[in-house]
Amino acid sequence: MESRLYFFYGDNDYVELPKLLPKLPDPYWVITDSDELHEILKELDIETEILGQLVPEHGPQAKEIFGISKKIYEKYLNLFSEIKIKDISIIFGFDHVFLRKIYLLIKIREILNKKKNVIFIFEGRFTSVYFSILKLSHNLGYSTNLEVGFIKNNKITYISNRKGNSKNVSTKLKVSRLSNFIKNSYSKSSSFFIYREILKSLLKISVMYSKIIIHKFLNLIGIDSSKIVLNKINRKMKKSKAKYSSKYIFFITASRLDLYFRPFENVIKKLGEEHLSFHIISSDLSTDVMLNKNSVQHLDFFEEMKLLIELIKNSNDGQLIRGKTKIILHENNLLSGIEELYEEILENFYRSASFIIICEFIIKHMNLKSIIVAPTGEMLENIAIEVARKHRIPSYSFLPGVINPEPILSDWLHSDMIFVSGEAGVESLTSLGYDKSKLILTGDPKYDFFKMLDSSSKLEFSKEYGIDSTKKLIVVAMSRWHEKDELWMSRLIKFVNQNDFEIVIKIHPFYITKLHQESEKKIRTIQQSCKNLRYTITYHMEVYKLLHMAELVITDYSNAGIEAVFLEKPIIALNFIKENSDRYPQRLDKYGAAIYVDEYSDLEVIILEILNKKMYLEELKNGRKKAINRFNFKNDGLASQRIVEILTKGH
Repeated sequence: MESRLYFFYGDNDYVELPKLLPKLPDPYWVITDSDELHEILKELDIETEILGQLVPEHGPQAKEIFGISKKIYEKYLNLFSEIKIKDISIIFGFDHVFLRKIYLLIKIREILNKKKNVIFIFEGRFTSVYFSILKLSHNLGYSTNLEVGFIKNNKITYISNRKGNSKNVSTKLKVSRLSNFIKNSYSKSSSFFIYREILKSLLKISVMYSKIIIHKFLNLIGIDSSKIVLNKINRKMKKSKAKYSSKYIFFITASRLDLYFRPFENVIKKLGEEHLSFHIISSDLSTDVMLNKNSVQHLDFFEEMKLLIELIKNSNDGQLIRGKTKIILHENNLLSGIEELYEEILENFYRSASFIIICEFIIKHMNLKSIIVAPTGEMLENIAIEVARKHRIPSYSFLPGVINPEPILSDWLHSDMIFVSGEAGVESLTSLGYDKSKLILTGDPKYDFFKMLDSSSKLEFSKEYGIDSTKKLIVVAMSRWHEKDELWMSRLIKFVNQNDFEIVIKIHPFYITKLHQESEKKIRTIQQSCKNLRYTITYHMEVYKLLHMAELVITDYSNAGIEAVFLEKPIIALNFIKENSDRYPQRLDKYGAAIYVDEYSDLEVIILEILNKKMYLEELKNGRKKAINRFNFKNDGLASQRIVEILTKGH
């Protein structure tokens, strides 16, 4: 049996990719996370599976695999918990990410146990877990060269897991991904502006590395440069408008502000209205870019975090972390392949230690009432929670929209209390094992301002986006790209033009940062099919503005459908791939708040019935009432006020 693994990045041609793959003995299959590649391989009669479908994230199999992963994870958690900085275990910053890596390895082990020749092809982020997969393959009797094939510009280079090799590749890709992220985020801006923003970020990275060299030199001559870094943090805090008098801190790591920041925008406004000061803190360049783009005042500690990492590495604490981590992994090989993650785990432990030092310094100097963290499971948020807990300061987070209760999310949110918008969210979290007493029903503050939208704002939004307000607008907002979506969307655009409607296709923001090329290829297919027709495809238009202008919303089980419900819009819920969607809490047709369609031939008929004949409107109105009761507690526009009262007075 043979096993190969490839990482797919850059400007590649999906059609050409199969020609680059080795010929393995039959029977063999290709396991990928790319829908586009999956389709191409199927057309070539190559047996292929999507990883997320072969080993799903939900159902009995997912629970069984997660249960195995959780037991291994808890053993490692117990072992690593003894490694501490300032009395806080550094594993807490990395715990959810580490669990996800173990979960992936157990899923891969299930695939490898089928004893078929296999080629894995992954897109997205590069990680050392790919070397773990190869080592796992080797230990299960597969022939493998233990090197990851790195596919870029239709060429393959092979990368081994030698010390520093994986880190160098990851660093290069992070810089490239940041540049692409800025390009995609500012796609409507001029080329000069985009490249100026890219240069600003690259200059920030360059200056940081220069400072790292200077600080290392200072340590060599006996100057404690960590104090210099903390003094810089101190100056930033004192220069900020809130200074140390702030009673509240928002910690955020999220390039997707729509999901992780928007819900608290109105809370922040309420705090301002009541003259209560607060800080917003981030520590990564992507979040910094997005907060700057949206003119959100914040403190960014990216440089300080990176400087402290390098200082910790060469300190006594760093040597202790390195030694104990190596011993634990060497003496407790609880999962085959896990030892290949040593360098990555070590880097994350250094990073976790740096966050502990930063958060401890900030929180210790303040008389805080509470902290609020974005629900990302990222290191900054997790460490902030632990430091706050040490100082007996309550932490709050929120459920970002309605989630599908997948087992992996049971270890996602660590805050003391979680704000939840409606009963559907409470049910999802309690089914995952969250303590119901820690869930606070508040309604969703993201929807508070919906109560203030009127016909004048609809006209304002139409002018902003160049949409003809005299025509009926159809908004298509899907949760992801599905197989063949580009084909039916092309047909729909032609139908819309024939009937003199307007149409906007809102691409999910996920595709700004991940699988962007796959998304762009589908868009190009639509553009080629719909030349000289009137339509808009967008990543960046504000979804609530589009929904407010819409006469009809077409979605699957996206949270955009729930927003459309609150804006009292008729909805068509599509399921052309006929997947079992019972597991999605967002299935609005269950409440009668959407019309279910799984054949394209029905779609055009129902669109005309709704827009021209005003059919189904009363039934949908009644269905919306049921859905609103499930998804937005009270639905009175006062969720932000309730959250501020909890933050200021306690729960």
